[in-house]
Amino acid sequence: MQSCNCGRGQSVTTSFYNHSSLPARMLAKDGKCKSFDNRADGYSRGEGVGIVVLKSLKKALEDGDRIHAVIRGGAINNDGRTNGITTPNTDAQVSLLKRAYESAKISPQEVPYVEAHGTGTQAGDAAELTAIGSVLGIGRSEHYPPLTIGSVKANFGHTEGAAGVASVIKLCLVLQKRQIPKLVHFQIRNEKVDWENFQINLPTDSVEWPQKSKNVAGCSSFGFGGANAHLVLEAPPNNRKPSQREDDSRNDIYPTVHFCPLRV
Repeated sequence: MQSCNCGRGQSVTTSFYNHSSLPARMLAKDGKCKSFDNRADGYSRGEGVGIVVLKSLKKALEDGDRIHAVIRGGAINNDGRTNGITTPNTDAQVSLLKRAYESAKISPQEVPYVEAHGTGTQAGDAAELTAIGSVLGIGRSEHYPPLTIGSVKANFGHTEGAAGVASVIKLCLVLQKRQIPKLVHFQIRNEKVDWENFQINLPTDSVEWPQKSKNVAGCSSFGFGGANAHLVLEAPPNNRKPSQREDDSRNDIYPTVHFCPLRV
């Protein structure tokens, strides 16, 4: 964003992994993505496309744009060498999270919610929860409630190439509504995680945003080849000036979800 005032981010699900995911046994037998559950046995494939407009905050305020969230900071890195393509690197994820919150100038303990990658795999879920817990789930005093973690993949599956933008859009809605949806399909905590040392909540019902907490949250997305990314988002400011464009209903854009019938 240092070289332009406005840009666009988009992603879409493709059929690239259709054939590779089946023999690799990465897909859940029951077709459900059971993120962070001890019954997790793989992810379910979803389909989706998402587009977000990126604009400098100053320019967006000047133009009277409807701002859904502000990027406070973020970081990217790579797992490096691991035991396999489906084996994540917890240390790399810990480093990623620390750098992201350093760039955002926010203490990890002040963050009440993280929209996690949460693929619903035993190794991946355990590694991600351990990394998040090590950075954001410790040292939370009475002033900072336990960290709540969710994943949109449990709702409509892993959209793969479009998974990151799906998580970002969900997090924007969480910040807007100040309500955290329940983690669908979750019943039993992953036993590979040291829960006693982490102050983490996996919601079995919707959760109201903590009243005394900052309107900031994190969002993780990991690539198949080891790429890791984490964004720190903040609720938009209230000093927005309505734009004249909003008087023209033809220019209004509303979030929509379309369901297409399955055909053989």
